[in-house]
Amino acid sequence: KCIKLESDMHKIDMEVIATADARNAVEAYVYDAKDKLNGPWEKFIAPADKDTFYSQLSATEDWLYEEEQTKPVYEKKLAELKAVGDKVVVRFNESETRPAALNEFWQAIGEYKGKAATTDPAYDHIESADREKLLAECERVASLIKDQADKQATLQSYQDPVLLTKDLKERTNNLRLFGNGIMNKPKPKPKETPKETPKEGEAPNAAQPEQTQANPENTGASSNNAAAPGSEKMEVD
Repeated sequence: KCIKLESDMHKIDMEVIATADARNAVEAYVYDAKDKLNGPWEKFIAPADKDTFYSQLSATEDWLYEEEQTKPVYEKKLAELKAVGDKVVVRFNESETRPAALNEFWQAIGEYKGKAATTDPAYDHIESADREKLLAECERVASLIKDQADKQATLQSYQDPVLLTKDLKERTNNLRLFGNGIMNKPKPKPKETPKETPKEGEAPNAAQPEQTQANPENTGASSNNAAAPGSEKMEVD
């Protein structure tokens, strides 16, 4: 019986702690959101919506100091507040991260257009058809992102974005995968000339020794072909 009582008390304590944590989460969100609505979030929520949300936060703050509620009630209240606040957070975060992601995307477009048109001998083995595929893919995704970026530029900061950072990163990664799949193809190995094998019964061709013909040396003495001078007869008177 004592063990059961102790277990029940522990369960009650855990519920009290969980309820207090849920209440504190609502309170912390209220203070944080009210502060940011007059700071970094201000231009990411329409003026009329800001006033409505601020009033909702203030009413929640008063409600917290009224009768104690259960954990599920506090959790529901927090979800109601976040249903409004999370949209503001998304707009704010996107404004912070989108420029870098967009810049990275355009850098990738330039990089792979350059690779497709390169005359570097290291890429001579990449076929023209594959290069054209890469250029076409660059043009396709560049056109798509340009259209979305143009639409994004017409929106107010408190309107939901149409060009998201996660989509830009996904497009960039997909382009890199596609481009590397083409430009990183290994060079084909040179074809090996098959070695001739001798037919059955034939001896392999042996290298014939070079036959050198020696020039005969002149061992005899050279003869003089000059004729001996003849004697002239003298006439006697």
